[in-house]
Amino acid sequence: MLREQQEKLERKIADVQDQNSRLNRLVNMSNVTAYEKMRRERDDALNQVAEERQKTFMAKKNFREDINKVNKKTNDKVLDMKNRMQFWQIVSIGTLIVGFLIGWIL
Repeated sequence: MLREQQEKLERKIADVQDQNSRLNRLVNMSNVTAYEKMRRERDDALNQVAEERQKTFMAKKNFREDINKVNKKTNDKVLDMKNRMQFWQIVSIGTLIVGFLIGWIL
């Protein structure tokens, strides 16, 4: 009787060890799967950050180009206004001189 009980216990122990071994393999597979999933998520996040940085860089570049265009247009308009002002100043001075000459002649 003791022999049968001992064999029964040994079979149960073997079954438990077998089940434990299977569970350990599942846990290890789960750990690998979890690690791979976390690594993929991290890589995705890093790629997203890199894309956002590139978008930001391109936006800054576009803004700089726009600012340079506006500055050039503004400078051109200011130069044009200065040229017109100088022209009318010369015309005014010329008109005064002609007026003085006519007044002096008369």
